[in-house]
This record gives sequence, structure tokens and C-alpha cells, in this order.
Amino acid sequence: MRTEFDLRLSNSLLGRRFTLAVKIGLVIFVLAGIIFTTLPAFAVVADPDSAPTISNVFANTHLYASGDWLIYGEYNIPYAVLPTPSVTATYIFRLMSADGSTEVGRIIPYPEFDKGYNVGDFSMYLASGIVKDTAYIIQITQNPAQFASPKTWSFPMDSSMYSGFTDYFSNAFEAGTKILALADHVGSLFSTPLITTVGSQQVFNSDGETYYRGVIPGVQDMLPNLFVIQQSALDLTARTWTTAQFDNYLERFDGTWVGDEQDATGAQSGMSGNMVMSMIVIAPMCIGLMIFSAMKFGKTDPGLMSCAIILQMGVVMGWLPAALFATIYQLMGIYIAYLLFFARS
Repeated sequence: MRTEFDLRLSNSLLGRRFTLAVKIGLVIFVLAGIIFTTLPAFAVVADPDSAPTISNVFANTHLYASGDWLIYGEYNIPYAVLPTPSVTATYIFRLMSADGSTEVGRIIPYPEFDKGYNVGDFSMYLASGIVKDTAYIIQITQNPAQFASPKTWSFPMDSSMYSGFTDYFSNAFEAGTKILALADHVGSLFSTPLITTVGSQQVFNSDGETYYRGVIPGVQDMLPNLFVIQQSALDLTARTWTTAQFDNYLERFDGTWVGDEQDATGAQSGMSGNMVMSMIVIAPMCIGLMIFSAMKFGKTDPGLMSCAIILQMGVVMGWLPAALFATIYQLMGIYIAYLLFFARS
């Protein structure tokens, strides 16, 4: 038989359990309210005003690595009233195989103007796996999380969209020209110029750089000619110096009447035709310049500087043997060192 003490103890334990359950319930209710009020609400986005389109599609290869492809072009997802989320949350661009069964690549558009809706540019970079002239399908697909009934629009590629060039420089020039045309069009539509002219070359301005770094990730590495400040890797390969070009200059007049006359004159003097021309053309010019310098300026330094140019011109004409040219320049170097370190002022 339960005593009054037992009943009180039992009621106390039940009360404590009830109070704990109420506290746990309140905590769960509060946490649920916080979670559900802070989670973003995915409202259903309206369909575009008309079917999206893709145009001016082109593909260039070997822009960054051998065998890669950059597919780029212009899209239009028309909205007079822009949806609340940007295009990055609502649309996906996919590159599909020719039969539409395999996804080759995908990107989301870059939201610079009108949140990315209406007209914009896009690109897909693929390091490998693309077969030239294949009728791949570019799809614009609605994100299922944002649309009640997601739709897909398909745009097949054709062989005319592929570049016919196989080297980097031709592909880079072609891609740069086409991308500048796209930039000019997009900039004119949004009254925001994206290109400027530096010297005789058109390049991106600051707005263009911002936009196309987003549209084409890595564009400065692939197409540095589109930027005012260009970067390139230093060529640190050791160079082997030869006299091949000098020898070509010495043989400039071989097989001509000038060369024949040089050789004939040199034979009469017991020297080569090149040497005799240096004696009757180059030496008198240098001596005359030094005499003129001494008379005009009271020193021969201006004449010696002019002689350095005359000697180089003599080399290009093939009228100065390599050994004589090297000896004269070494003597000039010694004389300059003398003037700098030993001559009294």
C-alpha cells in the first residue's frame, strides 16, 4: 500500500518530467521558427517573354593548351520585368553530344548586365574531348528549383562555327576579332562601352575586362592581345650564339656583278673582296668623321660614336669581315674604359 510520501514523490517526478518536456518543446519550436524564417524562399520564376536564343557561336582551338577548344557566342533570355534571382540561379547552359544523350560540359551565365538576362555573352572551355565539325547541341535549361515546369531550348552547332586554323596565333587573332565584335554589340545595347583603342589596337577597357574575365575565365592567358597590359612567360632557354647571320651578310653579293667586282679588286690587292671594300669605303668614312669631329668639337669622341654606326652599316652591307669588326669593337671598349677610369679630366 502506497503511503502519502510515495504519492508526493511520484507527483513530484511527474511534474518535473512534464516541465522538462514543455521546455524541450519550446526549444524545438523556437529553433524551427528560426530555421524556417532564415531559409530562402524559392519563389516560382516566370518564363521568359519569348523563347531564348543563341547566336554568333564560334569555336577556336589551341588557345591555352594543345587540343583544347573555346566555344563562345551570344545569348538572349528576354525579360521585360527582371526576375528577383539573377540568371546564375535560374538558367544553366549545357553542351550535349550530337544525339543529345551525353552532357559534354555546362556553365552558368555571368550576371553583369540586367542580372544576366536579356542579351549577354557566354563561353565554354574544354581541355579535350571535342571533335571538330561535330554537331554538338547547346542547350539553355531552366533550373528545376526555380520553375514550376522547367523548359529546355536546344541549338545545334554546325561545321561553319569551327575555326579552320590549326596554330595558336591564327586562332588567337580570329577569336580576339570575334570577341571584340561581341563586346561592341553588348556594350552598345547597355550603353556601356567595353572596348577602347590604344594606339592602333582595340582592347578591353576596364568594364570590358571585368565582364569578360567573368564570361571567359582565363581569357587573359588565352588572348592577351585583348588587354592593355599583357603578360607572357619569359623564355629562359639558353641561347647558342653563332655567326650565321654575319656570314649571310658577308655573302650578300655572291653571284652578282657587285660580288664579282669586289673579288676581282681584292685579288689584285692580295685580300678578300670584303676586306678591300672596308678599306676603300668604311675606313675613309670613319677617318673623315673623326677628323671632322676634332676640328668641329675639339675632340674625337663624337666621331668615334658615329664610327660605331658606320661599322654596323658596313657589316650589313657585307663590307666588313667578322674578325676585323670584332677587333675594332674590342679596341673601342678598351678606349672607353681608359676614358672612364684612367684619363685625367
